[in-house]
Amino acid sequence: MARAKKRYENKWNFKGEALDAIPDKAVGFVYVITDLENGKRYIGKKSFWSKRKLKPTDKRRTTVESDWKHYYSSSEKIKELIKAHGVTRFRRDIIAVCTHDKYVNYLEIKYQMLFGVIENADMWYNDNINGLWYPYNYKTFESETDIDTNILDA
Repeated sequence: MARAKKRYENKWNFKGEALDAIPDKAVGFVYVITDLENGKRYIGKKSFWSKRKLKPTDKRRTTVESDWKHYYSSSEKIKELIKAHGVTRFRRDIIAVCTHDKYVNYLEIKYQMLFGVIENADMWYNDNINGLWYPYNYKTFESETDIDTNILDA
């Protein structure tokens, strides 16, 4: 028996329009999710494609469309809020659509750093950057770092 398709609600927005199909040659995207109740945001990335085994015993893999239409975040906090309040609490916007996996990863980190998701934890749901930088060690590192700002002014 075939599984019923989920309705694609609360669509991803890209350049002011709802994204219904994967753009040509795209592999993934960087996004920002906004909580419409409090304005907090989350920056993340998602692949349009996923590799799956045809059968559990099969060694071969095939590329299939991922769950990108229904994906919200890897953030446990956002998942909890969606479970409690539903998906309409959030707006989903795509910052960039990329044609290379490495560039998706690069842009996610770039925008997380640029917008200071760790430094401004009261404005962001992100609790780490790339699994390496966390709010608690950022504060420790900042207080222990001596920076020569004159070097950058030259």
